Amino acid sequence: MNAPSLLYALRWLTRDTFRQAVAGKVFWLMLGVSALAIVFCLGVGVEGGTIRDEGELYTPDGKLAMPDAPSPGTLSLFFGAMNVEIARDRTSAVELIHLVLASWVAGAVGLLLTLIWTASFVPDFLQPTSATVLLAKPLPRWVFLAGKYLGVVLFVAFHAVLFFVGTWLALGSKTGIWVNSYLVGIPLLTIQFAVFYSFSVLVAVSWRSSVACVLGVILLWAASFGINYGRFTAMAMPQLGSQARPLSPATMTLIDLAYWMLPKPADMVITLQDWLNAEKHSATLRNAPVVKDAIARGAYDPLFSLLSSLGFGIVMLGLAGAQLAKVEY
Repeated sequence: MNAPSLLYALRWLTRDTFRQAVAGKVFWLMLGVSALAIVFCLGVGVEGGTIRDEGELYTPDGKLAMPDAPSPGTLSLFFGAMNVEIARDRTSAVELIHLVLASWVAGAVGLLLTLIWTASFVPDFLQPTSATVLLAKPLPRWVFLAGKYLGVVLFVAFHAVLFFVGTWLALGSKTGIWVNSYLVGIPLLTIQFAVFYSFSVLVAVSWRSSVACVLGVILLWAASFGINYGRFTAMAMPQLGSQARPLSPATMTLIDLAYWMLPKPADMVITLQDWLNAEKHSATLRNAPVVKDAIARGAYDPLFSLLSSLGFGIVMLGLAGAQLAKVEY
């Protein structure tokens, strides 16, 4: 087949996969998560507050250290049902909410849940009752696989837009503070999903099991995060204590090799947190002592981290396509 015909088939398969995903239960699960996050943001209110360290505001017994200083602000949650005293100004408080939503609700927990919920899409397609009808058509098998993959990635990108734009609009309209950099989470989350989902596709082609896809992608994420953070620790080891010694060159070479070969979820979180001014908030991965020291030593390059992660995804898709070509139906 010529290139225009292949592109037409790829577009049709992508659109058809997206349509099937929208018609399934996963669509409503993900829509429900976005709706809950949007309702939460609509119930947020922020009043007053100044940027001060907590040590400046309070004595060890919990009293105000400077009675004449402005009172700390108040963060209202759940439509006023909960009020929390904050030692930060209104803009910083809203940035912190965006940081939590992007880094953890969508970036960590949301990513894993999305990978779990979408794990069955490719295995279901590869079951003999479904696959024999499609694969009998005069198209290379990799086109069918690429169409399914792109359709699922497009489906997740659609929900990423709903989540980030919806919470951004809700929080901005309630507080009057618009953190535009929060929307960078849309491409970053989509890229992260696309990288890890490529491995799920390879597992699906190899075993045609949704359970294997779920277990495989969770193990990959855990291993990738562990190696990513472990590399930070290894590079910062001389600063961890007087008894800590640098690892041997051979050990560091193995750690670096594993780091560059695998996806880098911790780096992705740091990249997002940099866009959201995470240095102003202590409880972030970016400001962990080990991470800060390792970054100062050159352990983090956002561009090469992103490119190498995308390279991992391309290799996984290539292997999945080669494997599917050998499967008999």
